[in-house]
Amino acid sequence: MGEEWLETAPFQFFTDHVDPAIAEATREGRRREFADFTSFSGEEVPDPQELETFLRSKLRPREPDPLYRALLALRRELPRELEAEADEDAKVLRLRRGGATLVADFGNRHVEFSTG
Repeated sequence: MGEEWLETAPFQFFTDHVDPAIAEATREGRRREFADFTSFSGEEVPDPQELETFLRSKLRPREPDPLYRALLALRRELPRELEAEADEDAKVLRLRRGGATLVADFGNRHVEFSTG
């Protein structure tokens, strides 16, 4: 939701339903969905039909994050085939695509990435 642009604006769910009944059902559904979130206790859930909800969610154009640029370029260069290997006991996931390898060690919270 904008991480590649270092976006700080929160993404808020928004709609533009024309039918008032559907619009109200969507509002009520959002309220129910967030009812158990302590961060919203005492606060109103943003109204998905309000123009302001949409405007708060808009990206503000800026230079993209260099890491995302590099990762997107790498994705275009690598073959589409992906090899995946998981060791559930060790909590390790290994992904290979062409000459690139990503190893995610969830047990030790460590990630390694190599190319070549």
